[in-house]
Amino acid sequence: MADVVQYEHLNKMNSHNIAMVFAPNMTQMADPLTALMYAVQVMNFLKTLITKTLREREDAVIESSRGPPQEPPLDKNGDQGPRLSPHVQQNHDENEEKEHEFATYDDIYLPLYQFVDVSCL
Repeated sequence: MADVVQYEHLNKMNSHNIAMVFAPNMTQMADPLTALMYAVQVMNFLKTLITKTLREREDAVIESSRGPPQEPPLDKNGDQGPRLSPHVQQNHDENEEKEHEFATYDDIYLPLYQFVDVSCL
């Protein structure tokens, strides 16, 4: 699906359109009405997966074109730049921990896997 979206400029199929086409066919439920109830959620889930895949591909291309990471320049004492004071470092560490308190991608979308036949992806 992501391969098709990569050629959106030629085929007019963006992630929303692809998700709309495939979502109804990817639910495995005995009752069609129940499947329709989840079609919008599955469509949003597929759209997110496609977008995530495209972003990962783009990041991989950018990362490979950068080359090896460079080390920070050394100052006149031979140190690698300024160091954070213990108080500032503690605040920095606390802020990093707070970033992880939000719902993750898996928290939101993994429950939808029970309704989607991912073998088609």
